Amino acid sequence: VKEAERRGLANLKTTVEALPVFVSPKVVDLFTKHRVLTESEIHSRYEILLENYCKTLHIEALTMIDMVKKNIIPSCVKYQNDLAELLERKSAHKEFSMAMEKRLLSKLSSLSEALMDKLDTLENSMLGARTNGNPLAAAEYYRNTVFRDMTELRMVVDELETLVGKEYWGLPTY
Repeated sequence: VKEAERRGLANLKTTVEALPVFVSPKVVDLFTKHRVLTESEIHSRYEILLENYCKTLHIEALTMIDMVKKNIIPSCVKYQNDLAELLERKSAHKEFSMAMEKRLLSKLSSLSEALMDKLDTLENSMLGARTNGNPLAAAEYYRNTVFRDMTELRMVVDELETLVGKEYWGLPTY
């Protein structure tokens, strides 16, 4: 970043930041001067790239929502249920400590609630992801809202993955 700044180069961090440069007058002049692309072809490709960006994030978000609903939530519920049953069985024997199970169940319960909150947020973001004829605005929405919400949901899932027993977690782990 510092080297790019020193040399006067752009520091574009995302696709959404970089794509408008593709249709800047300097780039359009370069491509048209050398007859690589016409101006209309450049703008057409720009819109296609923005549309593909939105579609890709849309599909990834829907896939994430589906995985959470069909895999993560059932895994968490089953594990919490088994822990609660263990606590109930142990409570009949006063000589056994239940501190670890209680703390784990409490943490899982809190994270499960956060999981549902983040899932609801992502689903609501997806409902708001409608293009209004402005491909750049749609791409910015996906980058700034949908992607952010996906990242926040992923953080909760990653934390749950470290707590839920391996035999309950139905997805590959790393």
